[in-house]
Amino acid sequence: MIKSSGNVFKDMGFSDAEAASLLIRADLALAIREYLRKHKMSQAAAAEKLGIKQPDVSAIVTGKIEKFSIDYLIRQLVKLGHVVKMKSNNRRRTFSVIEPHIRIN
Repeated sequence: MIKSSGNVFKDMGFSDAEAASLLIRADLALAIREYLRKHKMSQAAAAEKLGIKQPDVSAIVTGKIEKFSIDYLIRQLVKLGHVVKMKSNNRRRTFSVIEPHIRIN
């Protein structure tokens, strides 16, 4: 058995930089998917709310994240009312996506 590095993408052979980027994008996409599930929102409704095409929502929720930048995914979460915070240093990163209880439109 091989011990995991803590980043599945690094374990799959991606460079450190690409693995870090993929992991962050996966975390962001997961937060979007969980929001849609929690709010019982269809992909079509999400696309309308986000101002994007339904196939892009589908790609995000099915984990096809390679075509989306970190910035793009953060913008989509902000449109859903989330606050995204990230802290990083040379040893580890912390990342949180917070869905506020009170939304101001």
